[in-house]
Amino acid sequence: ASTWLKDWKRRGWLTSDGKPVENVDLWQMINQEMQMRRGETEWIHVPSHVGIPGNEEADVLADQGVLLHGVQL
Repeated sequence: ASTWLKDWKRRGWLTSDGKPVENVDLWQMINQEMQMRRGETEWIHVPSHVGIPGNEEADVLADQGVLLHGVQL
């Protein structure tokens, strides 16, 4: 993700095929937070829906948030 951020910023928040980055507002906030960090940030891919307890709970909470705000799954 850190490579993506660098490339997206360089291209004016566009993907390699020239499309706008999805959820750009969230990525820009993440980028801003990373710029203020003193330490290194390590990005770790966590596969979804494979029984990792914290990830499964995050998925449940995300679904609840979507329903709370009236979005259809």
